[in-house]
Amino acid sequence: MKIDKELMERTIYIILIVNIFVTLMVSSLVLSLRGSERNLIFFVENDQEFVLAVVLGFIIFYPLFFFVIYLVTFIIQVIFRIIR
Repeated sequence: MKIDKELMERTIYIILIVNIFVTLMVSSLVLSLRGSERNLIFFVENDQEFVLAVVLGFIIFYPLFFFVIYLVTFIIQVIFRIIR
């Protein structure tokens, strides 16, 4: 069973790019759920909390999402190799 290295490399780059937007969305969602107002004014008025949420999102969620998506992609590729 041989794993396609080029496919996995492309997958890593795609995951890294998509993961930036996913992490920002999750950070914004977590931050908005903490506040009483759920609109853009909340983010503008509380810049320090927003920056903290985004930084923590990149420290916690970014690696977590990366490894989960990478693992799922790897498992799917292995399953397709076994089926062939």
